[in-house]
Amino acid sequence: RERVHVPVTTSSKEGAYELLALDQMIVEGFVATDVRKFAVVANVKIDTSWGSLKLIQEILRARDSLTADQIIDPLKELHHLRSKVPGHHTGERTKLEASAVSKHGSLTAHFRDLCARCADSFDIILVTLR
Repeated sequence: RERVHVPVTTSSKEGAYELLALDQMIVEGFVATDVRKFAVVANVKIDTSWGSLKLIQEILRARDSLTADQIIDPLKELHHLRSKVPGHHTGERTKLEASAVSKHGSLTAHFRDLCARCADSFDIILVTLR
């Protein structure tokens, strides 16, 4: 938790670093082999190639198929951004950053919004997995 900070500058490099740190804390915190055990208990038919997010999505779907995608979407968005924004400056990175600024006004506001949505999803997932 101490490594994740809200970006305070307009630097896309800073924003990319914070997305990486947030993804490492939240998404990578779900260990697929452990989540698989929850899927088995929930009688979810699983594919061995699925990662933790897909496993969680299917566990959620088994409980409430109408909200599963909505719950997992912020985590998928974070993971997608983490894989596309850090690293070399690409056309896709530019588009993603422009979209975030257009929708939220700044990369900082986008990061705060994404954090809030991920926290809400995380809370629901924890309750579901208990």
